Amino acid sequence: MYRSEEHQISFFDFNQSCGMQLNKDNEWVKLAGQIDWHRLEEAYADMFP
Repeated sequence: MYRSEEHQISFFDFNQSCGMQLNKDNEWVKLAGQIDWHRLEEAYADMFP
């Protein structure tokens, strides 16, 4: 079953159990900021009835 969430937390709002913070200069964090997540979510949701 697929369910869309109304609000996705950001990388920086995510609390890791060990207390570490993500580095905003990390290449994966930068890449994630360039993706149109809303558009991707819409395309993914269309695959489910």
